[in-house]
Amino acid sequence: MSVDSSLFTIKTPLRRREVAVHMAERSRGNWFSQQRLRFIEARLFWSGRINRSDLMDHYSIHRSVASEDLAEYRRLAPRNAVYDRSNKVYRAGKRFLPIFGAPALQGLFAHSVLEDGLPGPRPPFELVPSPNRAADPGVARNVIAAAQTGFALKVFYRSMETPAGHWRWIEPHCLVSDGHRWHVRAYCRERSGFRDFVLGRMEIADETAPRTVDPITDVQWHEFVEVEIRPHHKLNRAQAELVAADFGMSNGSVKFDCRRALLWYVLVNLGLDEERSPPRQLIELSDPGLRQYAGFH
Repeated sequence: MSVDSSLFTIKTPLRRREVAVHMAERSRGNWFSQQRLRFIEARLFWSGRINRSDLMDHYSIHRSVASEDLAEYRRLAPRNAVYDRSNKVYRAGKRFLPIFGAPALQGLFAHSVLEDGLPGPRPPFELVPSPNRAADPGVARNVIAAAQTGFALKVFYRSMETPAGHWRWIEPHCLVSDGHRWHVRAYCRERSGFRDFVLGRMEIADETAPRTVDPITDVQWHEFVEVEIRPHHKLNRAQAELVAADFGMSNGSVKFDCRRALLWYVLVNLGLDEERSPPRQLIELSDPGLRQYAGFH
């Protein structure tokens, strides 16, 4: 059986909405109603279709409420949802224009990890597998509480220097993910300085004390460094233009700011911790001196 592919595509590239939309009284200030409207938009965009049953099953609401939600969304964005009478579903319109901000692949990634059903019941999305570097959720909870309310934690911590572990006092102020593992940025009383602690290496963290050092004094955390990357100089012109498009570069480079305390992780994730040549590395630092600044030698 042939498939009409025109029913599943929208006009690209996706344009931005420049005019604000105004919600009806039933949705204004109603978090639950707004979440359902966001659900409708996500399903339409990523799956291309939605019906009342999708809303009813996901939110356990009455058919009449689901109908009102779909009618409200169609009022806000009439071209985004086109009714397909033969299949009794709403399909994404060819001129789809999001009203809740531009969809992002990072959002699709997050929804897929959470398995919350927003992109669709079975999105064609796969994650490259990696070892699960888990952390005790109770420890993570107490570290977050310490960072939010400003107290110190006594933790039993294992490190490469002391793999058997020992007790130490830390004063956390932020949790950081580098995409592979979580670590805690904290003042270490033992070393008298701010350091990074791998969250998964903390086994016990439930004894508290008043904080002694203000996180504002974490100079490397509050200092921002400009990172500029460009296509690798060994690429030919066509290859360099392709790489520039991949990374959203303008005038041959792209710049972004990061905390100095996170610069080491940024360079490792980008493969810029050492000089490599294509095809292993397609980009390079405009300022190679950033490696030394990050702690690489």
